[in-house]
Amino acid sequence: MNILILSPKVPYPPIDGGAIATLSLAQNLKDVGNNVTLLALNTSKHKADISRIPKTIIDKLNMKVVDIDTSISFFSALRNLLFSRLPYNGERFFKSNFGEKIIDVIKSENIDIVQLEGLYMALYTGIIKKHFNIPVVLRAHNLEHVIWQRNCLFEKNLLKKWYYKILSKRILKLKKDIIQHIDAIVPITEHDCKTFKEFRASVPIHVACAGINKEFINEINVPANCSSVFFIGALDWIPNQEGLKWFLESVWPKVLKKHPYEKFHIGGRNAPQWLINIFKKPGIVYHGEVDSAIKFMKQNGIMVVPLFAGSGMRIKILEGMAAGITIISTTIGVEGINARPDRDIIIADDANIFAEKICYVLENKDICKTIGDNASEFIGKHYDNLEIAGSLMDFYKSILK
Repeated sequence: MNILILSPKVPYPPIDGGAIATLSLAQNLKDVGNNVTLLALNTSKHKADISRIPKTIIDKLNMKVVDIDTSISFFSALRNLLFSRLPYNGERFFKSNFGEKIIDVIKSENIDIVQLEGLYMALYTGIIKKHFNIPVVLRAHNLEHVIWQRNCLFEKNLLKKWYYKILSKRILKLKKDIIQHIDAIVPITEHDCKTFKEFRASVPIHVACAGINKEFINEINVPANCSSVFFIGALDWIPNQEGLKWFLESVWPKVLKKHPYEKFHIGGRNAPQWLINIFKKPGIVYHGEVDSAIKFMKQNGIMVVPLFAGSGMRIKILEGMAAGITIISTTIGVEGINARPDRDIIIADDANIFAEKICYVLENKDICKTIGDNASEFIGKHYDNLEIAGSLMDFYKSILK
């Protein structure tokens, strides 16, 4: 089967959830017997140096990129707000030269099926359908409108709150419109699958969750330290910013009362200055972007995921669990991962309980290690990338009949 994957950014280096999810599935679709072409936008925000991508990856995925400018402009945002019905954060990804490249690639590679990585790539559905009679599949990494709805709930600035509400409504409308024109949906969680069905989507739906390569699990199969608490994630993402702010204001001071010499280690890129200022408090160590996420996880051993907004799956939780890390997360943070509470992962939504759970694992290293071991075993059994890709390939064959 010849599969074309359209990505809103170059998924290399694989340092965030979206890039990891796109790159790993593309590689595994190739590994289970398909010819894969990955066509990506090289955006101004996530500008990739193509010369640094290993040739083995470029060749394996027949990777092609198109440079575009997705910079946010006040005037273009205002024009969009007044004269468009599209969400501005989606409209910026629609460029005519990328549409032309899609047509060229489908012709030259004799493509059988197109896989869209996320809602904003679905804006190119009309161009594809105009020229070709081939299935177009939306791989939904998350429910974007839900993210903005949840951001809206926590936003105190009234102007931002109003704009987030408009964004969430426009994204929801776009999603409902798009599912009338595509041929199949591949959500990343059962929860998201249920939501698409509530939208009365009449097309076939197949859940293909994010996964982990078994080689990755075997490669990092060394004990975690269980020595200190840490957070790792993109710090330019609003849900991470708000969750960390809550954690540092409401949870960490309670931990320091019982363990005054503990350090909270924070790793992540693109933190705004206002957030960096919050990090300048006793007991907090800000590392910026770390060279190796797994090494950072292993050195510390107790990972917190204080998320109250977001959708889809947190890839960093999958990686952390695979690496034998003890993870304490909110319910929303672990959404889409069917881990057993207090056995494979610890869940806490209240500040007092969150602090108690952290203190408990700090004081009980054996339990910390047991939870980490259970987590690694759980990921190995239920989130094998090759099995996920093989099941997705069977689904694609069924819609090509």
